[in-house]
Amino acid sequence: METAYDELWWVKRKMAREGFSVLPPTLELRKEAEDALEAALAAPSERIVRKILTEINAKISDMMFKPPPGPRWARSRTTSRTSYGSGGSAGRRRAAQTCSSRSASSR
Repeated sequence: METAYDELWWVKRKMAREGFSVLPPTLELRKEAEDALEAALAAPSERIVRKILTEINAKISDMMFKPPPGPRWARSRTTSRTSYGSGGSAGRRRAAQTCSSRSASSR
């Protein structure tokens, strides 16, 4: 059986050998939770089970109370508003006035 040549074969092999994951953080946490459940079921004592569950619960609560990782598109939106003020109705009026004065001057 012949397979297609994969140019990144060495990267995939290195990632597997090093145990590196390319999952998004939320999916990685879900996988860790599943692994923790398996480890807890196989644990020999209640003390070890409690330790495993305490660690995974801390990771889950950290993830829940932090902003999700990824692009910060919200920051760029708020930055564009700050040039006209707080972004409230007064800021929108100033922006509209500025835009209308620009279009009037270009006529």
